[in-house]
Formats: sequence, C-alpha cells, structure tokens
Amino acid sequence: IVHFRATLSCEEKTEDCSFVKYNPPVRVEKKSFPENESDSSDRVCPGSQKVLASDIPTDFCKMMISTDKPADEKIKKLLTQEFPMRVKRVGDDVYASTVQETQASPMELAGLLNDLRMTLHQRAARARPLCHVREDLLRCLARELLRQLIIDCPERGLLFKQVLEEHYKCMESYKVLMQHNDAFMCRKNLQAFHTKSTQLTRIQYLEDEIDVLKHQAKALKEAAERLEKKYQEDRMRAENQRQNEIRYLRQLGEQLKVYILVVIFKSLPMSL
Repeated sequence: IVHFRATLSCEEKTEDCSFVKYNPPVRVEKKSFPENESDSSDRVCPGSQKVLASDIPTDFCKMMISTDKPADEKIKKLLTQEFPMRVKRVGDDVYASTVQETQASPMELAGLLNDLRMTLHQRAARARPLCHVREDLLRCLARELLRQLIIDCPERGLLFKQVLEEHYKCMESYKVLMQHNDAFMCRKNLQAFHTKSTQLTRIQYLEDEIDVLKHQAKALKEAAERLEKKYQEDRMRAENQRQNEIRYLRQLGEQLKVYILVVIFKSLPMSL
C-alpha cells in the first residue's frame, strides 16, 4: 500500500474534472496532527486534519470483481501526484475518494460519451466560433485520457502530459497576443475616432471661416463697385465741367476776336 497524504483545509478541496474517474467516496477516520510531525507546515488552518490512504477501508467487492492486473508502485505514484485524493466533509464526517487505477470499461466509455453529449446540450455549446464550454470539456477529457495513458504506459502518460502543457502554454501565449492585439486595435480605433472628431471639428471651423470670408468678400466687392461707380460719376462730372469750360473759353475767344476786329475797324481812317 502506498502511503500518500492529502491535506484537508477548512473548506472543501477543489475537485478535479468531472470526467476523471474516481472511486466512490469512503468514510475515513479523522486523525489530528502529531505534535512532532515534521511536515506540519502542510496544514492550511488550525484544526485541519490529514487523511492517509491506509485510513480508507479496503473495498473487497472491488477486489473480487476487478479482473485487471493491479497497478504497480510507479503507476500509483504517478496517479497520486497527478490526481490527488478528493476529500470532503459532510457534517462531522470526512469522506475521501481516490482515483481509479484501472482502465475504463466499454460501458464506462459509453457513459462518458453520453455525459459529454448531455453536458454540451445543457451548457448550450456552440459549434463555431471558439467556445469556452468545449474548451473546458476538452480539458476534462484530456485529464481522463492522461489517467488512462498513465495506467497503460507511464512513459506515454508523461509524454502526453508534456504535450498538454506545451499546448496550454501555446494557447495562453495566443490569448495574451490576442489581448494585446485587441488592446492595440482599441487604442487605434480610439485614436482614429479622436482624430476623426478633431478633423470634423476643424472642418466645421474652416467651413464657418469660409462663410465669414465669403461674406467679407461680398461686402468688399459691393464696396468696390460703389467706389467704381462713384469714381465714374466724378470722372464724368469732371469731364463735363472741362467741356463746359472749353466751350466757355471758345465762346469768350470768339467774342474777344469779334471785339478786336470791331475795334480795329473803328480805328482805321475814314479815307480808307
């Protein structure tokens, strides 16, 4: 028997995926920490207790029914490390459940398929685009597949675990890149929206300024037309005045000419 331990905190321990096969919970005896326990730092809170695998009663019915060969120590150790014991408190009683150490039967696989379909239907998982419900279910199925691979071949199970870890890291990297890309696009959209609003404000200001300049140009044009008209009137008036002066001077010259001739004729001797 492998003596592995699971620490029971003040609250219930978070369980693994629902698709991972665990043995039925068994009521165990509660044992307090010894005073000289070397690894007492594993306790979560005062009054917490540890459950040993040896505390769980032996399931003789399971031993009689199971036809698979018992798992060796290496497989048990890997299963214990990867799938810790489930510990649950119901009132004053403590129940513990360990992971199954045998391969799933065809009936269990059929039940797993039905559970998967029912979960997809109940949680309304969509086919596309990416669905977080399907992602969670794939994680759970990968955990169950990892359990069966560890039982079948520990080396393949460890390799599959590394592949899963690399896959999850890659997906997390993609998520981070997508988040940064979304943030970048949001900043670009906000900047474009701000630039657009600023440009619209400036365009409106320039259009108003164009209207003002058009009114000013119209006023200046009307003023120029008035000045041109006034200049033409002044010019015509000056031209008329000059023509009148010229006519007056001509008339005066004619009169003086006649007057001079008259004086000349009067001054001539009578004998002539």
